[in-house]
Amino acid sequence: ADGVNYGRLFDDKSNSVLLNGVQLTIQRPIDPASATWDVGFMLQGTYGSDARYTHYLGEFGYLTHDRYQFSILQAYGSLHAPVLAAGGIDFKLGQFATPIGFETIDPATNLFYSHSYNFNFGPFQHTGLQGVVHLSPTIDLWGQVDTGLSTTFDGGDNNARPAGLVGVGLNNLLNNKLTVLWLTHLGPEDATNAIGREANHSMRYESDLVATYKATDKLTLSTEAQWQHDDFYGADSYGLAGYASYALTPTLAANFRGEIYRDNAGFFVVANPGNLDAIRALNGLPS
Repeated sequence: ADGVNYGRLFDDKSNSVLLNGVQLTIQRPIDPASATWDVGFMLQGTYGSDARYTHYLGEFGYLTHDRYQFSILQAYGSLHAPVLAAGGIDFKLGQFATPIGFETIDPATNLFYSHSYNFNFGPFQHTGLQGVVHLSPTIDLWGQVDTGLSTTFDGGDNNARPAGLVGVGLNNLLNNKLTVLWLTHLGPEDATNAIGREANHSMRYESDLVATYKATDKLTLSTEAQWQHDDFYGADSYGLAGYASYALTPTLAANFRGEIYRDNAGFFVVANPGNLDAIRALNGLPS
């Protein structure tokens, strides 16, 4: 009755026709399998109701108070360096979507219009430096230094401490049918505007594991397990989602998602009825 689908983000407005997003992408992707140096870049922006949730703090967040907003999704340079490891190292420097999770901000790579709880209340974007070491055809090592979740620098950082990410990827398992990616992001994420200096010390951990199995030429099975913990609020969340995608034709697939999610302190799952509520909450302001 109040027009809000509680616990949803990108599809939070009930009984409404939405322009979720018009997205423009300009890119030159690198080839991670190249035997030589390769340089690339990504520029990606969106306009629509989704942009309420994809702002980097300090960038365009208060450009308009309308439901339809503009945000930069990604703006980074990339480099493939054929050094130190069998498959070389891939770098990203700038602003980029999080590698955590099965679902993505970009709708073109998702199975559904709606998103899982794991996606809605996990990390979205980072500003920093990311490196992926292709140790072998089977093992990738991940490392990242960033400013936190959807933050930038100076007034665009909601606290005064850096954050980071570590992880391991396993590829080409079970005759090239199985891939597994485990990533953990850690660092202070609460805002000094909300809890003072303690925001610079209280840690938040987001750990996520995604496994994808190509059961047959037509059937792909995936699962995602997630855990989050915030030290200051003593809050934990746990999520487990399963996906199945069956190719009916070369252009049509039947998809399934099932999920169970637990937010033990009512901390992570929220509603943002106001158009600026999400960006204000990120900055630790009343919303």
